Amino acid sequence: MRQTFCSLIYSVILSPYAVDATLTGQAYHLDDANINKLIAEWGKFYPLDTTPDWCSVNLPDQDVPAVVVVVVGGAQMCFPSSYVMVPDYNKECVGCK
Repeated sequence: MRQTFCSLIYSVILSPYAVDATLTGQAYHLDDANINKLIAEWGKFYPLDTTPDWCSVNLPDQDVPAVVVVVVGGAQMCFPSSYVMVPDYNKECVGCK
């Protein structure tokens, strides 16, 4: 399982219902069986691009994680990154310049 970490705190908006959340900095790629299962379950209800070039771990310029961990109302959850939007007001986030 390949994880990615980030130390910045970002407020994000989760689609499709505009739920306010915070990124934890943890992210997972499609090389984990549990993440593949989660993406497959989401794909039954919401369209997801699961082609190899969507989040390839072999191409560094397209290294988008399949799933990010967010906090909503004190609860952590894994959420497909294609449904996580980073609003413009994050320019003033902790650690940003």
